[in-house]
Amino acid sequence: VLVTLGKTKGFRHTGFACKLFGRFDGMNERGLVVTTSAADVTHENPPGNGFVFPLLVRAMLERCTTVKEAWALIRDLSYAEYRNFIVSDREGNAMLVEASPGGKSVKQMGPGTGGSYLCSADHFILEGRDRARPVEHSLVRQEKMEQVLARPVDRGELEGLLKTPYPGGLAFGYYEGGMGTLWSVLYDSAKGSQEVCFGSPAHGRWQAVQTDGQPGGVETDVRLHDIAAPEGLWE
Repeated sequence: VLVTLGKTKGFRHTGFACKLFGRFDGMNERGLVVTTSAADVTHENPPGNGFVFPLLVRAMLERCTTVKEAWALIRDLSYAEYRNFIVSDREGNAMLVEASPGGKSVKQMGPGTGGSYLCSADHFILEGRDRARPVEHSLVRQEKMEQVLARPVDRGELEGLLKTPYPGGLAFGYYEGGMGTLWSVLYDSAKGSQEVCFGSPAHGRWQAVQTDGQPGGVETDVRLHDIAAPEGLWE
């Protein structure tokens, strides 16, 4: 469910709901974008004590305007899971945070830092984190993203990466096999805009997200094209 929450005590923001009150991802009215990916999909490591990711994502969207503020919020919180966060702001700053019960590692970039991209699949890549065993599809996706993003890319190339079926791209159709794309989002922090594709971009269409409409809900029918998962996908 894609939800826009109007300004109450925090900033207005739009994102996909997780357990109703939490968020998987989103953008707020100040241009702060938060996205996440898992880092222990095989559940090999026990959870710890502290916050879980849906609440942390919502807290950043409601309370933060910059990457610096988001890092200050994340840094000192007790955290219970294995999760990756990529956060960007309107000033051109971004960070990758790898969080686990054992602590947090961060990589930051912005104007003048020399970095050109950050990307994250479903495992940790930074040093200093207690690691879970990566599964095959996560390793393949990380390598593919790094290959594409190592040079400047335009909108068409990003769409191509998202709509090309795995292993050539990031679109998954293995819904019965536990790995199917439910949505994709293209965020523009500078413009404060976002476009969403419900279902897989291999079959769906991109549409602008309107955040200034009247209260209420709109249903969208999405056709999911299921294909058999290859052997070894989760190994």
